[in-house]
Amino acid sequence: MARLRRPHPVKILVVVIIAVLAAMNAPVGAQTTSAPMSIGLMRCEYAVNPVGIDTRTPRLGW
Repeated sequence: MARLRRPHPVKILVVVIIAVLAAMNAPVGAQTTSAPMSIGLMRCEYAVNPVGIDTRTPRLGW
């Protein structure tokens, strides 16, 4: 029966370092490519610019 060989500790260390560096770089790349968020076409009770609202719980949308 063949014995299973244990992985070399240096190989494990290299894989862990590469994974940590990749994880640290991921949020930076995502943050720089995102566009600024803006809300447009806001409505209240299906009206774009209502003068008065007669309901207690108005339906808001955009």
